[in-house]
Amino acid sequence: MKKSILFSKINKYLLYLTGFLTPLFVLPLTQNYLNYPKRILVLVLVVLSLIAWILRQKFRGKVKLRKINPKLYWIGGFVLLTFTLSTFFSLWPGLSFWGNPYSVSDNLLNIIVLFGLSFLLIHSFEKRKDFFNFIFFLIFSGGIVGAFSLLRIFDLSIFKINPLSLIGNFNAVAIFSAALFPLALSFSFFFKRKKKIISILSSVILISLVALINFQVAWLVLLAGVLTALFFATWRTDEEIKLGLPIVLMLVLALALFFVLFRFSIPFFPSRPAEISLTIGSEYDILEGTFGKGIKNKILGSGPGTFLFEYSLHRSPALNRTIFWGTRFREGSSSFLDWIVTKGLLGGLSLILLWGFVIISGIKKVIFSKDSSFWKEKLSVLAVFISLVTAFLLYPLNFTLLFLFFSILGIFIGLASSKFKEIELQNNNYSFVIPLALILVIILGGGLIFLQGIRYYAANQYYRANILSRQGEVDKAIVKITKAANLTTTSFNSPIDLYYRDLAQLHLSNANRVAQDENTKNPGLVQSAINNGMQSLETATKIAPFNAANWNVRGFFYRNLLGLEKADDFAINSYKKAIEKEPSSPFAYTEMARIYILSAQDSNQTNNYFEQAKKRLEKAIELKPDYAPAHYLVAVIYDQQGDLGKAIENLKEAEISASQDIGLTFQLGLLYWRQGDIGQAQAKFQQAVNANSKYSNAHYMLGLAYDEQGQKDKALEQFEKVSDLNPDNERVKKIINNLKNKNPALEGLDSTVAPLQDSPQEIKE
Repeated sequence: MKKSILFSKINKYLLYLTGFLTPLFVLPLTQNYLNYPKRILVLVLVVLSLIAWILRQKFRGKVKLRKINPKLYWIGGFVLLTFTLSTFFSLWPGLSFWGNPYSVSDNLLNIIVLFGLSFLLIHSFEKRKDFFNFIFFLIFSGGIVGAFSLLRIFDLSIFKINPLSLIGNFNAVAIFSAALFPLALSFSFFFKRKKKIISILSSVILISLVALINFQVAWLVLLAGVLTALFFATWRTDEEIKLGLPIVLMLVLALALFFVLFRFSIPFFPSRPAEISLTIGSEYDILEGTFGKGIKNKILGSGPGTFLFEYSLHRSPALNRTIFWGTRFREGSSSFLDWIVTKGLLGGLSLILLWGFVIISGIKKVIFSKDSSFWKEKLSVLAVFISLVTAFLLYPLNFTLLFLFFSILGIFIGLASSKFKEIELQNNNYSFVIPLALILVIILGGGLIFLQGIRYYAANQYYRANILSRQGEVDKAIVKITKAANLTTTSFNSPIDLYYRDLAQLHLSNANRVAQDENTKNPGLVQSAINNGMQSLETATKIAPFNAANWNVRGFFYRNLLGLEKADDFAINSYKKAIEKEPSSPFAYTEMARIYILSAQDSNQTNNYFEQAKKRLEKAIELKPDYAPAHYLVAVIYDQQGDLGKAIENLKEAEISASQDIGLTFQLGLLYWRQGDIGQAQAKFQQAVNANSKYSNAHYMLGLAYDEQGQKDKALEQFEKVSDLNPDNERVKKIINNLKNKNPALEGLDSTVAPLQDSPQEIKE
């Protein structure tokens, strides 16, 4: 019996720890330092708590389960089944099970663990006070999260960590605060002593955050919770209600309505960073395109975690007219719509059934039941559940918000069910179940923790590789990222294309470094680096052939090898594949044109290559009329055909439609420079410098323009600015020395300037 009590305490305390630590836990060892560590923490604590729960039943000699409606098990099983089938038939099953290092919310492992958390909350807490203790730790944790976020809003944080909050961007914080506020407020009336004080403070902090961040969806989430609590509280007239809580709820309701209706912002408070997200209309385009691919996608979707690839494939070209045209969204505007895109109609139906059953049965048990025990507490939890369903419909939930949803789900079901059933284990046909369950949980749970630990360590190695790469330690970065790639390529793990894609670019960088270094120039080493890069790219495209990023990097890789046999063909074919996977992007079309232009310089098919380039550039400009790199390459073609005047006219027209693109302004200045119009060139370089004081190339060319006009002092001033921005640049040092000696700036030097290029985020140059 003592062992039973011991494991009972371990079981419950681990759950309390889960409720308290999860919103707070941050581990800055990977690029996803907010959600990834939380997922691992919950996995470990849930597995350990489940083992303790099983041992508790074993030493008690009986299994004690809370009596809940069997339909709820069927519906929960239906959700898990649809999620599992969607994962099995996914575009990328490994990603759908494990998730991506950058995005760990939408995957099968999460759902299994979070359903496990709900199960434990329902069946581990046998007394009301156990549920209330968990709720207190959740409220306490939410108050700390809110306090940290307030400090960050006012830039008063004393912690040396980077996140704007402990759970995500400010909008996610506002949703979290709005959902948790009704719970914190209600229980501040139910708790006593220290718990009461902490709940009151947390309530004040949470509502302050909602007001300061002032996110429209957060107000709607708050409205859903407050309206639920007020409406059903007044409905139950057979119970006495103290006036304090309803009055505060009505004041909050009035506040929320005011902000929703009048879009009012509190003056003199710091503005929050804008969050980029898709509109409902844009997400509908993705949904329509996904369903158009066949009956499988309609029923089961494209697979958990694959929204990014559906977005790339089906997004509207209209997005090219916005400043976010190059952003690839990993999630849409609503978790529910994302769920339908990635889990299909069957997945959407399972989620609706879960929500509907819990809400309807909850209303019956809380409002219409003759059992009046703790009905106000149950109503408070139901209000939070409804507010989180609202958030599910209106916002893409991150891991912390999903954790809160499944925690509230488990708490409410547990509170609403007061009866238990017991299964004796001695001399029973079911006596073998507990040892078997224990073995399975230890093996499967331990295995998942071990494999997840490996994946996390791989993500850490990738993170460190990026740091080393930025520091110029390419060889060390290659070692780290190779380790990351190898760690995830095992029988039970799923390889990650990102690691191989970036590894290929590091090998290319290494090849360029070795080839240019007179001290280490070695054709064998160069060829070895190139071969390693090719092999990495082939692996990346095999892992995820539907990812446009892999094909863009492959095209970039071979474009840098032009001159080698068939490099141009490999580059062109890569960009064709990228276009198949991302047809609305102008990037691959423009890069194909660039390859044709480069190939034309050493070919007897110059005119044919130029025509091929023009066709691609016309398509790129059709997709994005203000796409500066495409306009620039059109000008390059005219220039190489000997019509510099037409090249300048083309860029002047392009500058009108892309007036904010200082790169285009700079390139126009270069064409004026080549034409000999130094005055116009100087004006364009000055315009570029005014727009961006750290634009080194513009300062460089402005300095040359001053030098050409004999203004040595002004030229020296510009090159000193270039030197400040590039302190290790030997070329600039030689130019400064020339100017100080009253010599022409470029005496003994060439006048090469980099062409205009706009690369997506996967290209690392």
